[in-house]
Amino acid sequence: MKSLRGFSLIELAIALAVLAVLSLPISRLLKAQRKASETASVLQTKDLMLQSVEGFVLTHRRLPCPATAPGSTESWNNGQCEQASGWLPVQSLGLGMQAKPWRMSVATLQSAGPPAANALTANFPLQAINLNTLTDIINTPVNSYRTLNNGALPAMHVCIQSGNQTRPNPLQPGCQGLLTQTTSAVLVIYPTDATPSSYQFVIQPNTPLHNPVWLSYERLVWLWMQAGALPSL
Repeated sequence: MKSLRGFSLIELAIALAVLAVLSLPISRLLKAQRKASETASVLQTKDLMLQSVEGFVLTHRRLPCPATAPGSTESWNNGQCEQASGWLPVQSLGLGMQAKPWRMSVATLQSAGPPAANALTANFPLQAINLNTLTDIINTPVNSYRTLNNGALPAMHVCIQSGNQTRPNPLQPGCQGLLTQTTSAVLVIYPTDATPSSYQFVIQPNTPLHNPVWLSYERLVWLWMQAGALPSL
């Protein structure tokens, strides 16, 4: 009986040792699977948000405005946004409540002055300004001689930060020392834990969950054509 009991204890010790060796890679695998599932879910949510924004443009022929509170409707009055940055207007976009609130900024072009100001969010966006003039304003590079105090001008920049690069000063124009993804973002959606800005947003290649998504001016013009807001080119 002693030898049988001793053999059983040895087997138990070996089994525990094997289990300990296997538990670490299994734990790592499960953690990686959870992270991949979370990433896929967030990316799917981002796609859904952009699709909803584009559907809004096709229906209303203008950009949606940020909301003043999470889970609510856009803050839009007298043909213009009441604020350039705020919460994603999930009710106006037909999204319902998201599991995680998102913030949004829109290029109101207030700093450009009339007739460009609010042209992207007006009921009839090209009534006061023609497409060529608006495009020239959007594509004019921002420089130190142009004010940024009242809103993005000419549009918002999306910058790419790699490694330990210094983030651009949010009060200065352009991406500065970072690579530029786009200079013509007219609407940007970003997580609540991202650094807020009205002028530039940063993509970090290694953190896809925290990266913004955006609608470019070029895509907006295409949507306007699809909606019949301007003649097809």
